[in-house]
Amino acid sequence: MTEPSSLYVHIPFCRHICAYCDFCKVYYYEPWVDAYLDRLERELQARNVDRPFRTVYIGGGTPSSLNETQLRRLLAILKRPLSGAKEATVEANPEQLDEKKIQLMKEGGINRLSLGVQTFDETILRHLGRQHTVSQITKAVVCCHEVGLNNISFDLMYGLPGQTHATLKTDLERSLNLGVKHLSYYSLILEEHTLFALWQQAPKDEKWILEADDLIQHFLKANGFEHYEVSNYAKPGYRSQHNMVYWRNEGYVGIGAGASGYIGSIRYDNTRSINQYLKGVTTYTQQSLSLEEQVFESFMLNWRMKEGIDLEKFAERFKQSPFAFYPEALKWMIDQGFIADDGKHLYCLPKGLAVLDELLLKLA
Repeated sequence: MTEPSSLYVHIPFCRHICAYCDFCKVYYYEPWVDAYLDRLERELQARNVDRPFRTVYIGGGTPSSLNETQLRRLLAILKRPLSGAKEATVEANPEQLDEKKIQLMKEGGINRLSLGVQTFDETILRHLGRQHTVSQITKAVVCCHEVGLNNISFDLMYGLPGQTHATLKTDLERSLNLGVKHLSYYSLILEEHTLFALWQQAPKDEKWILEADDLIQHFLKANGFEHYEVSNYAKPGYRSQHNMVYWRNEGYVGIGAGASGYIGSIRYDNTRSINQYLKGVTTYTQQSLSLEEQVFESFMLNWRMKEGIDLEKFAERFKQSPFAFYPEALKWMIDQGFIADDGKHLYCLPKGLAVLDELLLKLA
């Protein structure tokens, strides 16, 4: 079995909790962070993964909420994993970045930043519970360029209360004016146990979302971006290499509270409880996936990408063609114009991407 070449590291701490967020997170408290880094180092050793990786992704929570001393220690803990990384990403909030922190990250092996921008509309930012201003977005990007950390991705949202198609277009224009090479665009989903759900803040209707999708896709295509995954757009050479591992359903290691991993046919999930994680008691659950489950997950994830399923790699992994698993369903989808087979890839056409969930139900 080939060892996974990608590592995900979860840092659950946030200086402020956003109204829409359902990720594993907890308020920043300095002693907890220090204890968490101790535990993270022990997990890295216990899983026997203190070795070089091709991609490393440090997500959260908000990794940039760590102070400089804690950030320096985190990067020291990850020195070997980062040493061979072709792509090493840190998620960050604009208001928590300055030249010193960015320089520290670059010197520690980080070569890509994913900034939680969400929108350039100040009123909507306040409504979301975001703490940064538009000027802080610009300042953070300028600092990155000055330090020489130029591979920057923005996380943006649409379908937000108070958002219009005009303000959405402004978000796109301002992002491109800052020279960003990658955009992740997510529509607002009302997750349970978030403040938005408690406040009953409803997202936009389906018609508005479809029109917004169309606006985003056409604008970015006209400006040289490739729509390479359902929610992701990149300039040539700037796809997220780490996230491609997920979408190709390849193996990866995850460490930290709330992190998941996929090794061989085993998926594991670390506890989301910070207290449990710090105590180091039974901190994860795991599941051995059957062949059928692995095949279905490959369809579910691969079809999110423009390229779809690589037929040669699929046959190499599962010893059969995709058509051996779902002959009738796949033939029907091709006949209906939802998917296409070019001999090398089995991929969703635009008509199929629009109803991807329904197509997957036919395989379940």
